Amino acid sequence: MRRIILLLMIMLVMPQAVKAATIHGGAYDGSFNLITNVQFNINTTPAQSHVSKNGLYFFFALPGTYEISAEKKYGNNTLYYTKKVVDITKDGEYNIDVVLEKVSDIDLEEDDPNKDMGTYWLILGAIGLIIAAVALLLMFQRRKNVKNVPPVIKEKEVVDAPKDVIEPEKVPAQKAEPEKNEEDAANLEKILSIIKKEGGRATQKQIRKGIPYSEAKVSLMISELEQKGLVEKIKKGRGNIVILKS
Repeated sequence: MRRIILLLMIMLVMPQAVKAATIHGGAYDGSFNLITNVQFNINTTPAQSHVSKNGLYFFFALPGTYEISAEKKYGNNTLYYTKKVVDITKDGEYNIDVVLEKVSDIDLEEDDPNKDMGTYWLILGAIGLIIAAVALLLMFQRRKNVKNVPPVIKEKEVVDAPKDVIEPEKVPAQKAEPEKNEEDAANLEKILSIIKKEGGRATQKQIRKGIPYSEAKVSLMISELEQKGLVEKIKKGRGNIVILKS
C-alpha cells in the first residue's frame, strides 16, 4: 500500500506529458475458474504487490515492459504459479488476465465465499437445537415438580359463636320409672313360688317352664336369688337343681 501511494505521488509530480496506465485482471486455473487468495507482483519502480482474496488485482504503471507474477500458496507449498510479460505503450486501462498452472499435487479445495457462511449457519442451527432441548427439559422438569407438590390444605376457620346466643339448657335425663324393678321382683317371687310348689327343690328346666323367659334370663334371676341367700344352686349333669333355703 505504501508503494502504491508513493507511485501515485511520483505520477502527480511528473510532467503532464507523462501519464500512468492502470493494469487489472484476474487469476484463473486451466478450467478458467477464478482462483482466490493469490499473491500478485509487478516489477514497477517501486515494485508493487497485492494479496487478493477474490482473485482480482489492480496495479498502476508507467509506459514500459513489466513482468506480472501470480502465486497461490498453501503453507510453504506453492499450488499454482505463473508469470506474464506485459508491454505498456501508453496511458489507459489494460485488462490482463493470467492463467495459473498447477505446480503441486496437493489436493486443496478452492476457498468458497459461501463456505464460511454455511459453517456459520450450521453452528448457529446446532446451538438453536441445544437451546430448544434444554428449554424442553426444563419445562418437563417443572411440570414434574408441580405434580409432586402436595396440595395445600386450608385450615378450617373456627368461627366463634356469638356471645348473645344462649346455649340450650341440658335437660336432665328422666329417671326410669320403677316399673321394671317391680316386674323383676315379681318374677323373683314367682320363681320362689315354683320352687315351693315343687317341694322346695326344682330343676332349672322346671322353673323355666313356669315363667315365660329365656334360659339366660332365668339363669340370671336364679343367680340373683342365690346372691340374696334365698336359694342354692347345685350342678347336676347338664342342668342345675335349685333348692329353697329355709
